[in-house]
Amino acid sequence: MNSIESGAVFLIPLPKKKGVGYGKYVHLPDVTGHVYDSHLFRIYDFFTEKPTNDINEVLKSNLLISPLMMARKPKIRGLGWKVIGNSFLEEDAFFPDFKEHRGSKWVLARYYENGELSEEYDVNEQRVSHLEYAILRSEIEIPERIFMELLRKEAKDVEKELDFDGEDKEMLSTYEKMKGIPIYSKIPEEFKGRALPEGVELKLLD
Repeated sequence: MNSIESGAVFLIPLPKKKGVGYGKYVHLPDVTGHVYDSHLFRIYDFFTEKPTNDINEVLKSNLLISPLMMARKPKIRGLGWKVIGNSFLEEDAFFPDFKEHRGSKWVLARYYENGELSEEYDVNEQRVSHLEYAILRSEIEIPERIFMELLRKEAKDVEKELDFDGEDKEMLSTYEKMKGIPIYSKIPEEFKGRALPEGVELKLLD
C-alpha cells in the first residue's frame, strides 16, 4: 500500500553517492480542487552532502527545473527516499506548459485550472524548446535528472562526465529528455514553465 500523501517532501539520494537532492509530490486536485487526476513532482535547487530533515531550508529554495508530470504518486520502496515533512504552498498549484514532438511537429500542451487540456499543434520549436516534455515520469528518473542538473550547474559537460556507452547507459534516456532544455535559473521568470508568445525570442539570463 502506498501511503504517501500529496505535499510530501522527500530527500532523494543521488547516483554515484553524489549527495542528496530534495523534491515534493503534488496531487493537483488536493491543491486546486479540480477533478483532473494530475500528479506533479517539484524538484528544489537544494543539495546536501548528507541528508537533512530541515524542511524549511528545502522549501525556501527555488525550483531546480520546471515541475515534472508523473503517472501516479511516487513508489519509493527500496529507493532510499525518505519523507521529511509535508507542506502545501500557493505555488504548488502551478501547472506548467509541456511540449511534445509528434512526427516532425511540435505540440504545446497546456492544462487549465479546471483540468481541461488545450493542445496547440505545429508550433514553432522556438516557443517550446525550454519546456519539459509531456511524459509521465517515474521515480527512477528523478534522482538521475537531479544529478545531471547538478553537473550542469557546476558547468560540467554531462556527456563527458558520464559513460552512456558503459556503466551509465541506464541514465541515457533521462539525459535525452533534458538535453537542449536550458538551465532553469537562466530562464526569465515570466517564461518558466510557459511557452513563448509567437515571435518572442528566449533570452537567457547571465
